[in-house]
Amino acid sequence: MNVQIIKYNGIPAFAVLPIDEFNRLIEPLKNAEDAATLERLAADVASGDEKTYPHKIIQAIVGGAHPVKVFREYRNMTPAQLAAACDVTPAHIYQIESGKQSMSVDVLRKMAQSLDVDADMLI
Repeated sequence: MNVQIIKYNGIPAFAVLPIDEFNRLIEPLKNAEDAATLERLAADVASGDEKTYPHKIIQAIVGGAHPVKVFREYRNMTPAQLAAACDVTPAHIYQIESGKQSMSVDVLRKMAQSLDVDADMLI
């Protein structure tokens, strides 16, 4: 290994090495960190602390479908059922799902609770 030691006040303070050698040394650490992150995520999913959704749900939202409509249909709710749970009219649900109307914070909170999703998933 080709390492240059830089001293400060006569005491080794820095080690300088070629980037290829640095990358070779750091790669196992990155892999271990990634593995630990995946293990934490798997534990959170298993405990229910982290929610997951089918690929088709995320694909629909990324494809441009309104998240409220996607999650409402995923939960097998009609617009009328969601409206009743959120204390709004079915017309209001249709307007939100079509993008013609935004949600108030109160409606967003009720909708997230009714659809069992985090509020940020609906925005």
